[in-house]
Amino acid sequence: MHWSAAGIPPLGGSGTAIAKYDMGTGPQLFATRENWIYRWTGSTWAFVDQAYFDDYVTQMCGYDDGQGPALYASGYFTHSLWTGGSMSHLAMQRAGTNDWVNIGYPSSDQNELAVDMKVFDDGSGPQLYVTGYPTMGVFQNSPGIVRWNGSTWSGVGGGIPGAARVASCGCSTTDRAPSSILRRPSRSAPGSSLQSGAGMSIHGRRSAETSQ
Repeated sequence: MHWSAAGIPPLGGSGTAIAKYDMGTGPQLFATRENWIYRWTGSTWAFVDQAYFDDYVTQMCGYDDGQGPALYASGYFTHSLWTGGSMSHLAMQRAGTNDWVNIGYPSSDQNELAVDMKVFDDGSGPQLYVTGYPTMGVFQNSPGIVRWNGSTWSGVGGGIPGAARVASCGCSTTDRAPSSILRRPSRSAPGSSLQSGAGMSIHGRRSAETSQ
């Protein structure tokens, strides 16, 4: 077994995120290069329509809220350099469209970013779970973690005790959403490992300030 080159997206810079998702025509691989998003065609990288932002894209995740598959992106960006519209660190592009839509950012501090995004179905239908710093989800009384159903944000079990900085959320193979899901790690991440919902584990790490 060996590594082989898959080419690199143009324009220089460094890759910051990767995601696999089926936008309706079969699984596709997406990758970012700083503030651009690209799609792998099997032989080269193609620019995703209008995916050009004013700052880094750090996370991507595919999610179908019942209205069709969509690619979600989060990061440092606050505006689209393509349209000039506000993006507020979190944007979505529906399959079959070119537009990136601002869906609002569930944090009281616009300087703190989403740390991870995953799709999980707890039995009530797949939703997009977003983890981050303690200011994430304060409006939903759920610090550290919130979920998006395609139209509104809601809290998840009152948030993470102790307002930990949530590093990631891993969903088990019981997940029924059509996106790529990380399996539960064989070893717990540093800090707490809390259960939330069927087959879902939340791994958090307290900051130096909260642990003292």
